[in-house]
Amino acid sequence: MAARSRFALVRVLALVALGALTGVVHAQVVSEGRGSLSLLVGEGSAPLGAVATDVVAGSRSGSEPTIHHAGYRITGGYQFATYVAFEAGIAHIGTFDRRAAYAAGDQLEAQTDFNAIETDLVAKWPFAQYARLDVQVGAAVTGLRTTLSTVSGSALPAGQQNPVNSKHLGAALGADLELRLSEHTSLLAGYHAYPLVGSSRLVGSASGTLSLLAAGVHFEF
Repeated sequence: MAARSRFALVRVLALVALGALTGVVHAQVVSEGRGSLSLLVGEGSAPLGAVATDVVAGSRSGSEPTIHHAGYRITGGYQFATYVAFEAGIAHIGTFDRRAAYAAGDQLEAQTDFNAIETDLVAKWPFAQYARLDVQVGAAVTGLRTTLSTVSGSALPAGQQNPVNSKHLGAALGADLELRLSEHTSLLAGYHAYPLVGSSRLVGSASGTLSLLAAGVHFEF
């Protein structure tokens, strides 16, 4: 229930930012030759719903039921052309906490964190005087780290790794709507995705797309 409430709150924040496109703003979107810092906070989604169950069963993980958790994305960049910029940054979603029945009344707990380091080219389309669409395409080194424990102290399944680490070099995709509030400050609302994260070969990992729906601020200097 709490995850659903947080997810609904993020959607409301995104709608508020989009609705503000019709509000009063003060400066044109002109950013060539400037550096930038963007901060986004929102709700992450990950295919980690059955990781604990897979460890108990000793089965390899595939694309699992999606669950949600708070996350953030921080990037810095430089706009080197009228409509194109470069960005680099980090993203984090977690900790996802799942449990499954295990060993005569005990429970196995799997806590998973997602981290990404990414670089992107950003196409910036000014579709209104004070607003633009920023589309990111790039590469990311992503990592899923799952720490396993038991509630009552039972031993983990024989041969099971702990923690379970999975790193992957893949794509980073995203889009933000940007509303300029002043010469150096904007509101952002957007969606970012990291396809094919994790591993289908490791017991205690999962594979699929992790995403972040978020809102935040963008500074230029």
